[in-house]
Amino acid sequence: MENKQNFYDLSFNDLKTFLADKVGVDSKKVKMRAQQLFSAVYKKGLKNFKDLTTVTIDLRKHLDNVLSLDLPKIVKTEIADDKTIKWLLELNDENKNLIEVVLIPSKSHNTICVSVQVGCAMSKSSACIHCATGTQLLVKNLSTSEIVMQLMIAKRHLNDFGDQRLIKNCVIMGSGESLTNYENVKKFIKILMEPEGVHMGKKSITLSTIGIPDKIKKFADEVGVYLALSLHSGDNDKRDKIIPINKKYPLKEVIEHANKHHVDHIYLGANQSFQVKLPHGDDATNKAWDTLVYGLLKEGYTVTLDYDVKYHEYVIESGYNENNKFISQISVKLPYIDQLNYNACIKIDDKDFKATNSGVWIHQVHDLQKRSTYTDWTKYENDNPVDNTEER
Repeated sequence: MENKQNFYDLSFNDLKTFLADKVGVDSKKVKMRAQQLFSAVYKKGLKNFKDLTTVTIDLRKHLDNVLSLDLPKIVKTEIADDKTIKWLLELNDENKNLIEVVLIPSKSHNTICVSVQVGCAMSKSSACIHCATGTQLLVKNLSTSEIVMQLMIAKRHLNDFGDQRLIKNCVIMGSGESLTNYENVKKFIKILMEPEGVHMGKKSITLSTIGIPDKIKKFADEVGVYLALSLHSGDNDKRDKIIPINKKYPLKEVIEHANKHHVDHIYLGANQSFQVKLPHGDDATNKAWDTLVYGLLKEGYTVTLDYDVKYHEYVIESGYNENNKFISQISVKLPYIDQLNYNACIKIDDKDFKATNSGVWIHQVHDLQKRSTYTDWTKYENDNPVDNTEER
């Protein structure tokens, strides 16, 4: 049967309605059948309704005729030295659009980073100048199923079913501005949190946004997972240049909404926008940054500040690091890094290094190069699918 309903587009309540209206399940059994299906797909890894032995053979055939569990084609798989995996997926839409999803490992769990748009709604005159996705016009908002299927690709790769719960966190920080695909993202999160399915907690889900005030309020009221806000600059004029949408939603308005509506993590300093006068003094710009960072930390936010290494002593003297919710992201420009050979290393020493100083880190350049490989979409057109695609 053509035009099957994509299972991953259905919330638990949607599925109950579908089973009653389209499959003819008795109203007294609808909830039970929906529980069986959600559990089978999201908790047990069901790939084909013909294998659903908890229901009758006739119902299995009917479900197989009207519902699809197909996943996107994996076009390319990249695995970094730290085992981070990036998949390039070809959607099942008319134009075979491409999206990326990333699985980030740690010692105790895995985090998945999903995309919400092909291209980005903040493109053209609104594009964030530091963002590669912003250079791509918005092609489409991803449907709920196209976001959920990114999760399922990762779950099937890890065989993350049963009681093990290998993927414990989800960050909505891939391609696209999440709050401009509001309804589909909200539904995706509802599916993530559904007790009959993945059952991921609110504190395990983080949505990143550049800050759209009315949507921040709506999202906080209706969904309530963690919000990460990318301010990038504490100066309204500079933010106008970095994030042009700031002209429509100015910094003051965004922060006011962040204060009211459960934003938890704020990012500052993108594109070298953190610029202060040295040495540390009473300059107005310096005071503005200190007021912003301290104010955000006092409000309980986690604050990530991206800054040039030349400002490191300023950051130390400012005392930002005395707060455990402050994260330093230090930018060091290394010329001609692509011309270094495979064995080159970067050694990070304390400025006052002594023989007994333990604060020294070394990274091999080739590790850093691999992990920062830029996505060149044109090179993916002729890629062959990886060997494990038939397992989907």
